Formats: sequence, structure tokens, C-alpha cells
Amino acid sequence: MVALSVGLLFSVMVFMLTRDVSRYFQRETRVADATMGAIIGFERLKADLSRAGFLASPNLTKDPRRCPKAPAPLVADGWANFVPLSQMGALYVARGQGGSTLSAGGQALLTANPGLSPDRLRLYGNYRTAEQFPTRAISGAAATVTIQLQPDSGALLRLGYVVTAAQAVRDAILGEAFPAGRALRIVSPEGEEQYSQIASAVSDGTGVPTVTVLHSSLGLQYKDNQPLCGIKGAGTGYLINVVNIIEYALDDTLVANNPNFQDLKLGNTGEVWARTDLVRTELDPQTGDPIVDSQELIAEYAVDLRFGITAVTNLATRDVTSFAAGDALMDPYTTEASASLINRGPHLIRGVRARLSVRSRAPDRGADVPDSLKTNPNDIFRVALPGGGGDTFARVRSLVATVATRNTRGVLWP
Repeated sequence: MVALSVGLLFSVMVFMLTRDVSRYFQRETRVADATMGAIIGFERLKADLSRAGFLASPNLTKDPRRCPKAPAPLVADGWANFVPLSQMGALYVARGQGGSTLSAGGQALLTANPGLSPDRLRLYGNYRTAEQFPTRAISGAAATVTIQLQPDSGALLRLGYVVTAAQAVRDAILGEAFPAGRALRIVSPEGEEQYSQIASAVSDGTGVPTVTVLHSSLGLQYKDNQPLCGIKGAGTGYLINVVNIIEYALDDTLVANNPNFQDLKLGNTGEVWARTDLVRTELDPQTGDPIVDSQELIAEYAVDLRFGITAVTNLATRDVTSFAAGDALMDPYTTEASASLINRGPHLIRGVRARLSVRSRAPDRGADVPDSLKTNPNDIFRVALPGGGGDTFARVRSLVATVATRNTRGVLWP
């Protein structure tokens, strides 16, 4: 009896020890998984930041290359229906606005953690390819304009476009390079820029690639009726490229509503805590709404997203000033209203400091780190997860990097 009792007690102790060890490793694995996912997503964010303004205008309102040039920023009546595109700049930051895109569950997470105030980032640029495509001809002045591309150009060849290939193959390549609904930038040999929206991109029976744009929506200018600028002659030798509008924000609806993420939904993973994720979305240049099937899950369990900037604050002396995340002094450079301000605007941004914070999947701590142990009271080490009982705080890992905005380098318009 004594031996059996001792053996039973020993077995219970071993079971309790292995249970605690197993729980510990599960917790560490969750933190490691969240950290690795955050690193991968953060690299994507950094790459997109460095591409801001690429083959696009860093500030369309002031751009001296824009056609039409004057007197109003955008004189064509159609621009009133293309507000997101008319606001084109290298990037914009909505301070502390991430919560406005969250449902009740995501809002509950922010309410439980007053220190969280996620920003929302919007980027403009060519995020499809690094190519500009030369034109053979531009024709049409009614509802649509037809742009014929040079089929043997290096840009098309590098995409795998071959005139002798099957038409279905050619059309698939063109559809990927020029997806319908996106904005299109048209650059003249003199460097003048115009913008429109893609209606379709197909090849004809002889293999000539053709991009059709909606002329009436934005009013493309022609030299015949616009003496200051416009498309001349047959429109040969112009360059075109896609312009995308990309948004980064915290979101708690993509996983919940998208059938592609069934395995990540609350309940399927045994979770009872509200989750928010970093989501990348492409916006429609006309409505600003998300383009269908363009949303991507960039980082799971993201809880905060902040941006600071470095900008030219004095054009005469070219002084550069850095603004911390959340600083209202960023607004003259990072809001849509800044585009028309004198000596201010998104074209003067020279760098962006980004911080992404993600949590472990489940809470594993009973309390937050005391402020007395923090170097900065605004540092985030743990976040409270409403619901679930027991431990209510999950550990947080933050990634920080400064990214140069190369496509605004040297731009000093007043």
C-alpha cells in the first residue's frame, strides 16, 4: 500500500510537471509564431513604403508636370467623381484612425487598451511592375480612348508577351499588367502627365496590345484644343503605367467574413478573444472602396500600427525635421488637405518611421508591465484581451524601422 501510494504521488507530480512544461512551450511557440509572422508582414510594409510615389505623382495638386496645368488644381469636371485619385500624393497617414474601420470586437480591444491608437496608411504608386510601356498610337475622343502599345517593346517582352502566342495567353498577360478599374498614368515625351482609368486591356487578331481607358471620366487633354499641353498627333512614343492606391490598416472583419480564412476564425481555433490583423487593401480610384479580392492578410494579431515622418520643413535652407508618431505637426505633410498648402505637402516627405506591434494568440500574463519598469510610458509590452477569464494579458512584440521615400528625393515644389 505504501509503495502504491508513493508511486501514485510520484506519477501525479510528474504529470503536473510535464503539463506545466508543455504549457510553457506552447506559450513560447505562440509568441515565436506571432513574431515571425510580424517580421514577414513588416518586410512587405517596408517594401511598399519605399515604393511610395513610384511612377506616380508625389503631389498631383502641385505637380508642375500635370496636364492640365492651370488655373485650378484639376479643371476637368470628371475629377469630382475620382476623389481618391485626385488626392494623389506619395503617402498619407490618418493618425489614430485605425479604430474607425473596426467592428465592435475590435473596438473592445482598443477600449481595453487606451494606449493603442493605430494609424491608417495610404500609398500611391505603381505596385504592379517596374515597367513603363511605350505607345504606338492614342486615338478616340468620345467616351473611351484606345491606346495601342508597341508589341515588340522590351517592357512587354519582359512580361512574356509574344505576338505569335495564343490570344488567350496574350490577353491574360495584358490583363495582369493592366487590370480593369485601376488608374493609368500617361506620360508624354516632354514629361507631361495625364491620368485616366483602365476599362480593359486585350490584344487584337494581329497581336497588337490595346488598352482602353475611360476618356469622358477625367477628360484627357489634346494639343488641338488645349494649347498649354496635351496629346499631340497620333500619340506615338508616350509611356503608360498603372497607378495603384494601397491602404494598410488594422482590421477585424477580413478573417471573420472571408471564406478563405475559415481556419483562422474565432471558435475554430478555440479563441474567445477579439482579434485584429494588419490588412493590405487596394482601393478603387473612383470610389475609394476596396477592390474585390484585393485584401491581403499581412500580419496576424496586430494590435498597433504607428507612423512618424521625416520631411523638409524649410525649402530655402532645405532643413529636415523628424516628427514622432502621433505628432499633430505631421498633418501639414500627411493629410489630404496638406496637398495644396504653401511649402508643405506629401512631396516633401523624405522618410517614414514605421512601428508594427503584434500579440501572441492567447493571453499568458495576469497583469501589464508597470510603468515604472518602462523606459517610455508609451511602450507596449502587453495588451489586455477582453473575455476568456484567467490570464487576460498577451505579450506584444514590436518592430520598428525607418524607410527612405526615394521617389520624393529632391522634390522641392513650393
